[in-house]
Amino acid sequence: MSQQELFQAALTELEFAKVLQHIAALCLSELGREQILALRPREDVQWLREEHGTLEEMVRLVRQGVPFPWSPVPDVRRHLQKAMIENALLLPTELVDVRELLQLSRSVRQELIRLQEFPRLKAIGEQLYQNRLLERHINDTVDETGGVRDTASRELARIRSEMRTVAARLRTRLRHILRRFVEDELAMDEFITQREGRFVIPIRVEHKHHVPGIIHGVSQTGATVFLEPAEIFELNNELALLADAERREIERILRVITAEIGSCAHEALRSLELLAYVDSLYARARYALLYGGEKPVIADEEDIVLHNIVHPLLAASRGRPAVVPLSIEFREPVRGHLISGPNAGGKTVALKSIGLNLLLALSGIFPLGSCRTPVVRIVTAIGDQQSIEHNLSTFSWQIVRIREILAHGSPNTLVLIDEICAGTDPTEGAALAAAILEELLRQGMRFVVTTHQSSLKAFALHRQGIQNDSLEFDHQRLQPTYRFLPGVPGNSYAFVIAANFGLPEGVIKQAHQFLGSRHRELEESIAVVQRLQQHWQQLQEEARQQAEHAQQLRQQYEEQLRQLQRRRSELLAQTRQELHQILLQARSVIENTLREIRKQQRPVTEIRREFAQQQEEWTQLLQQMESANAVEEPKGTASIAAGMWVTVEGTRSVGLVVGVDEEHRTALVEFNGLKLRVHMDKLQPAEPPSEAPPRQTVGAALWTSQTSLDLRGMRVAEALRAVDQFLSNALQGNAVSVRIIHGKGTGALRQALHQFLATHPAVAEFRLAELSEGGAGVTIVMLR
Repeated sequence: MSQQELFQAALTELEFAKVLQHIAALCLSELGREQILALRPREDVQWLREEHGTLEEMVRLVRQGVPFPWSPVPDVRRHLQKAMIENALLLPTELVDVRELLQLSRSVRQELIRLQEFPRLKAIGEQLYQNRLLERHINDTVDETGGVRDTASRELARIRSEMRTVAARLRTRLRHILRRFVEDELAMDEFITQREGRFVIPIRVEHKHHVPGIIHGVSQTGATVFLEPAEIFELNNELALLADAERREIERILRVITAEIGSCAHEALRSLELLAYVDSLYARARYALLYGGEKPVIADEEDIVLHNIVHPLLAASRGRPAVVPLSIEFREPVRGHLISGPNAGGKTVALKSIGLNLLLALSGIFPLGSCRTPVVRIVTAIGDQQSIEHNLSTFSWQIVRIREILAHGSPNTLVLIDEICAGTDPTEGAALAAAILEELLRQGMRFVVTTHQSSLKAFALHRQGIQNDSLEFDHQRLQPTYRFLPGVPGNSYAFVIAANFGLPEGVIKQAHQFLGSRHRELEESIAVVQRLQQHWQQLQEEARQQAEHAQQLRQQYEEQLRQLQRRRSELLAQTRQELHQILLQARSVIENTLREIRKQQRPVTEIRREFAQQQEEWTQLLQQMESANAVEEPKGTASIAAGMWVTVEGTRSVGLVVGVDEEHRTALVEFNGLKLRVHMDKLQPAEPPSEAPPRQTVGAALWTSQTSLDLRGMRVAEALRAVDQFLSNALQGNAVSVRIIHGKGTGALRQALHQFLATHPAVAEFRLAELSEGGAGVTIVMLR
């Protein structure tokens, strides 16, 4: 057998065609079904990844329920190929099919190119052909039933108009003739019909020679003949000539429209192929959603990982939830799996599940479960293929197949063998099977093999690269569970199954006696391992549930932390805004105080004392405000309302509530002209304060008699500090104006000084000095 023949045999033994038929049944057109049934495993990694990406987009599209203008794709391949022949003619019904293709191609194109989130499907849509002009021409030529329209051409409209006129004259003449024949009892019924395209009337057969004309037929009973009277020959001839002209005109019109179709037939054929491809994608997407298909990973490394896969045919017949899933891995150093277990326990189904899901992944179809695999070539030896014709028993057929596999195998080959070397002497068969597995490992092939032979299980226990697996057996219910147990060899449970099928108990006891003690010990050891495996899996499931619970708690705590962080950010932003308001209000207080200083001539020591007291109260209020903003949970407090006098907890300052925010439980309180937002939990009702003389809120220094300041030689920062102190002293000394000497130089110091003076609260205005006052090197400052 060649490699291709081995591959085809594997597809047959795994029943790959049946799986494709299930998927093809979901297509909306015969062309889509053809594409599905033609799918085969491919070794082009780039094509596979691109195809899976496109299918993933279609799955998302179908899952989202996006409306899609989809209808069966008409198979017009022959029509289009015929149209490419020179001087060919398409029938009106064939034109209707072509028009249907053009309309479908246009509507699908319009929908696909709108899918910005699905770039691969959008790219397919951009390749679809549309020709509105050809659609209109076909629509003007034929109607929905395939009849040629009168509007197909002016000549056809003229001919048909004349035909209707002549036909009307014919009917009028025939009605007169028929009425006369009925009165003369020559005709049986008063109706007009057509035979061979000519108008005729029914005449009794016995009077056929009494009326001149041509007989065009006889009724089934033979009592009536259909006769064309001689007096309407000319009108019938005229109508026949017009009908011939109509036929020739229709033929000309059809040839013209056929030629137009032929000129773009290649583009239409390409669209037909793309529409069939989209139909196949749609069917594969529906199949994935129906049976839990998952996008596979086509990997570059050699590891094969299958998780929770199921047999596609079992999933289709029983439903996905009713099928027990299977997980298996090929990771170094494991390159082979030896599956054992009870008869009818699911070994062959497991073997086929592995092969079919890999075939689906390598054919551009989502496997039913998680799949990560490189490109592999699957070969099999499954089933009973004995042949009397070729003198082959089951054992000899399997040996022949394995011989071909060993001859054509390679490291990228995955071998699936069911019941290896089972049809011969158990001892010799086990030895032969072990040698075959050794050769498979030597050639670097991966394999999955099923067996009942205990010595082969023992061989796998000591041979690196082979892992013992099994199918679980329920000891309490005495029946298989079909659960796959990796790493654990399985018992055949032949005695238990024989007893379940009614074999006499004495026979089974006798069999136990014949069975050697060594074999019984091996079977018992395997049973112990299976129970340990089940216990370990139970512990693993409990650990998984605990991990999920811990993860849920972690997510809850992280969400609470995010909420706290958001709350903190909001409070910080609110605090910054309130501090900004404080600065603005403080600036206003300073300006008012400066004006009062000038008016009242108050002592500097008194101003300093009051400023220090005011500064201390502000500091306490800010600290209390920050502490209040950090509180998350509201406490039970007395009701706070606008217009109330309150104090902040820990201070003696009395303020007036000017606003309340019930949602955030804060209040806007005015303290000596300064407005602060404080949490209600920190506020306590208070008595209104007694009236007091207005306070001064700015510190002062003793004013000297100096009315000018020389900045020459200073840096900008040093100079501005000196100017600020100088202006403060000048205000306290009731100066009206001062001189600041900065020199000319580069002008940088003068520019910085003027920018500073423009925002200083004590400065009313400033200007450069006149030449007599010192010139451009001096600035005159007028104080408020």
